[in-house]
Amino acid sequence: MSAGLVWLIAALGLAGAEALTGTLFLLMLGGGALAAAVSSWLVGGPVWVGGGVFLVMS
Repeated sequence: MSAGLVWLIAALGLAGAEALTGTLFLLMLGGGALAAAVSSWLVGGPVWVGGGVFLVMS
């Protein structure tokens, strides 16, 4: 399983959890995970590269 797919699953999970809570906190984390997924697919680096993007974007 590629790192981009892992980040995409995390983004979808966080967006789904946000739909249940409605606090807009998890949506920000989901956006960071989506940015990490895109960067992992574009760069193709290890998971920690996506983790850095997730931290910066969230």
